[in-house]
Amino acid sequence: MSNKPRKMTLEKKHNLTGWAFLAPATFLIAVFSFWPMIKALVLSFQTGKGTNMQMAGFTNYIRMFQDDVFIQSIKTFFLFHSSSAHYACSSVGVSLYSK
Repeated sequence: MSNKPRKMTLEKKHNLTGWAFLAPATFLIAVFSFWPMIKALVLSFQTGKGTNMQMAGFTNYIRMFQDDVFIQSIKTFFLFHSSSAHYACSSVGVSLYSK
């Protein structure tokens, strides 16, 4: 048997080139999108200011769901969302019917 190194096929070269172009974009998306989301989630379970942060568990979420202003804003959001979705669906139906 010969110990010649096998050359890459053209398809493998194209695949490697594609992955080489995707790697930096994937890294940048992870760093600038997902990392802040993860940090915000961790921060939501903490209480304190600056470097004096302590784990609070679900205390922040319990306090948030007991707040009357937050509950009212959620109700208003769902009311607006349902009415705008209904309007969009009915306008699409009317435009399809009118043709």
